[in-house]
Amino acid sequence: MSAMMTVEPQTFVPGVTPNISMLCEPDGVVQQSGVGEMILIEIVKADEVVAIVRPDAEAHLDDGLNPSKYSANGFVDKTDVTKNFLHFSINFPSEEDAATYQCMMSYLDNSQLLQNPREMFQLKANDFQRQLDQALQTVNNLLTRVNTLESQVFNLSINNKNQSTEIIALKERAQSRVAFYATLTDKLDVHVDDVLVFSDVQLNDGDGYNATSGVFVAPVTGLYIFSLVFEVEAPTAVKMDVALRVQDNVISRLFVFGDNSFHGGQASGSVVYQVAAGSEVKAVVTLMNMETESQPRLVNEDLSYFAGFLV
Repeated sequence: MSAMMTVEPQTFVPGVTPNISMLCEPDGVVQQSGVGEMILIEIVKADEVVAIVRPDAEAHLDDGLNPSKYSANGFVDKTDVTKNFLHFSINFPSEEDAATYQCMMSYLDNSQLLQNPREMFQLKANDFQRQLDQALQTVNNLLTRVNTLESQVFNLSINNKNQSTEIIALKERAQSRVAFYATLTDKLDVHVDDVLVFSDVQLNDGDGYNATSGVFVAPVTGLYIFSLVFEVEAPTAVKMDVALRVQDNVISRLFVFGDNSFHGGQASGSVVYQVAAGSEVKAVVTLMNMETESQPRLVNEDLSYFAGFLV
């Protein structure tokens, strides 16, 4: 039996990303004949245990962790290891949460030998604000160069109307804004293959976003930054995967896991991508596992949104 660790999202923006979800569980098809007795499951940050669960006991955090920021839930059955898992959550992670985490399991095999399978994951902070500042500085430098070039052309070719027109058009294009920001107007029922429609449009410079279809069509070719944040509620345990697509290309995936004691969850992510004019950008539900036929909903009008802008 191997240990498997699932982390969503796999990078975060300090102070912006609302939640990091870590799931530690057996990997693939568990061979029951090879497990005599399960002892514990734990998630370790660097060399310190942050969450642990044992048979006949609730999952709990390390005593030094703030329960308003960190939470844990899980279950361990001594013999039926297919039911075993440990879930660890970090709300609004900070720089100090960026570290190497391990999913660790301890069990006795049928020969009463102690086995300790584990899997590691490096959680990284994404300095989104620094990247944005650099991108904006690049745009400002471009505008300065365009203004300088325009002045030189006018001084050298004051009577050349065609050259003057081309420079003015170049400046207007460099200064044009393309940006959108849309939230929910109400709770949104979701199904597999649904496009997530954020119908409350707060900003739509360039008229690229369609509030009816939930699709953004790039008005110009360029480098774009897209952000997707959503919160899900469900009547039972749910696993849901949402893909951010440009045409048929998946450029980012967001995953929500909610077990029987924590229905629903949150997911967020940002991505930088070169988009051609006329390309469609949308968020599509690609996977959903439920214990009942009831469908989950996107909730929380303030924290669920879809946004993007041209760099």
